[in-house]
Amino acid sequence: MKESQIKTLAESIIKYNGLSRNNFNWILNNFKIYEIKKLLNFLKFKFRYNNVIINFEGNISDKNRKMLINLFKPGERIIFKRNKKIIGGILLEYKDFIFDYTVYGKFNIILNSLM
Repeated sequence: MKESQIKTLAESIIKYNGLSRNNFNWILNNFKIYEIKKLLNFLKFKFRYNNVIINFEGNISDKNRKMLINLFKPGERIIFKRNKKIIGGILLEYKDFIFDYTVYGKFNIILNSLM
C-alpha cells in the first residue's frame, strides 16, 4: 500500500472516531508490518494535532473547565484526563508542546535555576 493511501486511511480513522472490529482485523491480516507501523505513526501524529489533552489530579470546576476550553480553537477536541501522578496543577499537551503548570514542574524549575 502506498504511503499516501496509508495517510488517507489514518485521516479517515480519526475523522470517523475509530475502526470497526472487522476493519481492524482486515488491516492486521492484509497489511505488512512496516505498513502497520506507518499507519500507527500517522495516527499518533494526527491525534496529537487534532486534540488537546489536559491532564489533572483531583477535580476541575465547571468555571475552570470552560476557561480551558475557550483557550483553544472551536474545531479542536479537548480531552480531560485524570492523572494521579500529578500533584496539584495541570499539564497541557497541545500539538508539539507540553505546558507544565504542576507543583512538581514549578519545583523543578526553581531547583534547576539554583544549580
